[in-house]
Amino acid sequence: MNISEIPVIVYQMGKVGSTSIVHSLKRLGLEVHHKHSLNPEHCRMLVKSFEEKALKMPVWLKDWETVYNKYIITHQPIKVITAVRKLLAEIYRHSLKILKNSLVTNQI
Repeated sequence: MNISEIPVIVYQMGKVGSTSIVHSLKRLGLEVHHKHSLNPEHCRMLVKSFEEKALKMPVWLKDWETVYNKYIITHQPIKVITAVRKLLAEIYRHSLKILKNSLVTNQI
């Protein structure tokens, strides 16, 4: 499989400019999926909530199950891009450092 044929999932939490990333990758002709969640329980809960309230389903949520089944369940090769804002990046980096230190000292 040519590396340019591997699908890309732009996966992020919140407003970080990911739509611009998605549009740029699509202009390059890549298969791109924009997702805020691929957690089955969370996605099912959101879908149910939108349906019960007769609200318009967000685009990222419409095909979550297809993407999940096609790539995550089957372990198909994918590229994942995740973007975070600076503050979130610092919190994330700090959390990983704590986790690493805890694993090294067997505190978890």
